[in-house]
Amino acid sequence: MTSTRRRRYAFTRIIILSVAVLVAALGLGPAASAAPQSADATAAACSGDACAGQDPEAQGCDTDAHTLDDLVVRDSLASRAYLVEHRYSPACQASWTRISVRDDQPDCLFGGQQAWHEAIIGVGGAPQVVKTAPVTTGPVCSANTTMMSRAAGRLYRACAHNGGSDGLDYCTEWTTRIGPKDRTSDFSGDGAADVLGVDAAGGLWYYPNNGTALNSANRVKLGTGWGDWGQVMAADFSGDGAADVLGVDAAGGLWYYPNNGTALNSANRVKLGTGWGDWKQVMAADFSGDGSADVLGVDGAGDLYYYPNNHYSLNTANRVKLGTGWGDWGQVMAADFSGDGAADVLGVDAAGDLWYYPNNGTALNSANRVKLGTGWGSFRHVFAADFSGDGHADVLGVDSVGDLYYYPNNGNALNVGNRVKLGTGWGDWRHVF
Repeated sequence: MTSTRRRRYAFTRIIILSVAVLVAALGLGPAASAAPQSADATAAACSGDACAGQDPEAQGCDTDAHTLDDLVVRDSLASRAYLVEHRYSPACQASWTRISVRDDQPDCLFGGQQAWHEAIIGVGGAPQVVKTAPVTTGPVCSANTTMMSRAAGRLYRACAHNGGSDGLDYCTEWTTRIGPKDRTSDFSGDGAADVLGVDAAGGLWYYPNNGTALNSANRVKLGTGWGDWGQVMAADFSGDGAADVLGVDAAGGLWYYPNNGTALNSANRVKLGTGWGDWKQVMAADFSGDGSADVLGVDGAGDLYYYPNNHYSLNTANRVKLGTGWGDWGQVMAADFSGDGAADVLGVDAAGDLWYYPNNGTALNSANRVKLGTGWGSFRHVFAADFSGDGHADVLGVDSVGDLYYYPNNGNALNVGNRVKLGTGWGDWRHVF
């Protein structure tokens, strides 16, 4: 019996930032600093089909690898939990499954769990599931399957068998994606976006995603005094798999607050820049597709800019102008609508039409923009995030009467017929994201 679990669990790592951020003289963000060095692709000993069946560590493919998706298998009998990751190496163009002991476990003793990697070939024709040989965990902290080469049109996933409490198989979602999953608004780090907001009193609240509903009974107050902040957003700026909070304060300072489990690490907040007070829109999402959220914004002149994340600072020197004429758009947001691992841009124009602009590398594909709907001009808040947890951002919004709705992503369209009301009374909230 096999069940695919949508819920994900990510580990919270406390980031200790000891280097002060220098603010650029222009007031648009911090001074540019040296970009972190990427792994040397020449360290990989194979690529593509030559990696199939090979050990990722032996071939050097783990050097630049990142996690596409993950889940936790819990063995209640052995009081153990195991992280199952779908890993991908850009240099090797191959993926595999890694199973490891949770960081919060007292030792590295495994309970005989098995893990393997799967692919569907012949999609659209005669689909066939192929699997790697399983690896059986032993007295080590992690184990990798052999690799599968990535090919266009194929779906891949990571799987494991719980040999302890329930004897079931667990797998991540099937995906063709090779970029890390966008974690916009995913404060819990479980793979599905939550809802955060600033109420009329200035309190910042986190509402956990409970399937296709909000867990209001377990909402968490993250802080007070946010009422005069001009912009507030949630995205995984640190790259640890859980969304952090960023915002522009009353003085125009742009701040990053690390996610510290179910709280914000205010003591280690980082000032990313000044002069953001007159920006019409500011948003955070993983535009580059590298696993860490970047910052995008519409300035006073209506120009849309992208600021790359440069390891807990913004790369102001390499900012990119994505377009002009965005000044009269009522709402602009960024999230991975296409599901390719890099955030796209969505927005509500002056006529109330909702548009989706695909991310085309470091530019927007305006020629292929898609109209997702009309009549959005009356919505008080509109934002995009992967509420369903399927890897594609959905759209959520607070309408004119204060009702909060979730619109599922249905390919390159919104499933209006299956929209879900998540709550009422959101009309006087200053920010909802």
